[in-house]
This record gives sequence, C-alpha cells and structure tokens, in this order.
Amino acid sequence: MDPYVQSLAGLCRHFALFFRGAADETWYKAWPQVAGVLLAPADAAEPVAVEALDPKAVAQSEAKLFYGVSSVTLPLTESSWSNAAQLYCQTQTFATRAAYREEGLTLTDDLNLPEDHLGISLEFLAYLMEKEKNDRARLFLAEHILNWWPRAAEAILARDDSEPLRPVVKALTALLDEVKATLEEA
Repeated sequence: MDPYVQSLAGLCRHFALFFRGAADETWYKAWPQVAGVLLAPADAAEPVAVEALDPKAVAQSEAKLFYGVSSVTLPLTESSWSNAAQLYCQTQTFATRAAYREEGLTLTDDLNLPEDHLGISLEFLAYLMEKEKNDRARLFLAEHILNWWPRAAEAILARDDSEPLRPVVKALTALLDEVKATLEEA
C-alpha cells in the first residue's frame, strides 16, 4: 500500500473518531500535529503551529451545533443535507448501507448512528483506501461526502457558536481536498 494513501486513511479515521463523538485524550494530544500538517499552505516545508483544542469548549460547541441544544441543529448526515426538511434516514442512508454491504460490512447497533453519518462515512472511506480500492473510494467520496460536506462546513463556520470547532472543520475540509486529489491521481 502507498504510504501516503495509508497516512490519509489514518487521518480519515482520526476525524471519524471525532465526528462519532469518540475523541479522547489521545485524540486531543495528536490534534496540534494533525492540524499543523493539514492547515499548512501547500508550499510549506513544515507544519504550521496550531493551538491545542479545549475539550470542554469543543463539547459545548458540538452540543449546540449538532445535538439540539440550540434553536438550530446542523445534522452530520448526508440524507439531512439532501432534502429541504433535513430529514434523516432517506435514500442516501440506504445507498451508503448498500455500499457497506457490497464490501461485506454492516454497522453494529452500539454506534447508534445512521449509516450516512459523517463519522461512519469517513471510517468507510479509510477502509476503502486501506484496501487499495481507490476507484470505489473516489466514487464514495464524491457521492456520499463531498456532495454535502462543503455546505455543512460553510454552515458550521458561519455560526457564532462554532468557534472551538472551526479548526476541526477547516482541517477536515483540507483533508478531504487532499484525499480527492490523491485518489484522482491514483
């Protein structure tokens, strides 16, 4: 396996943990290094300096943005960004489930997330990259992540209560751009 693609897959798993709500102390310790690489200008020889994230501030921002603690919730599912009513578990959920099944994978009930949730989709993208299924990974990225994430990222960044999450959103967007470019060259 190409070591660069493997590192990108690892970064997808890193963000999958975050968006599934499973970021722990190890995740937060790795953050400055991960973000420093992803947020550096393309021509930079070294990572940029990035401040550590405050886990408490991040958790509060996540609750307001994603978990219904404020008046407007921003969902992290493809189906919700694909219909005006932002309904969950629509055709996109079933399409991602079919993609997982084609690879012999099914979700366990312990995650309690729909199949088209960003955290699950990033994990699957990493899986495809690690299995060197670049064509499938490129297609999955285009059809099930990049078709909605740019709008979600824009909406998140526009919210006043997103300040603690902005570096994460920007770094994930940079990662997805790099994954797309790398898979297109593969």
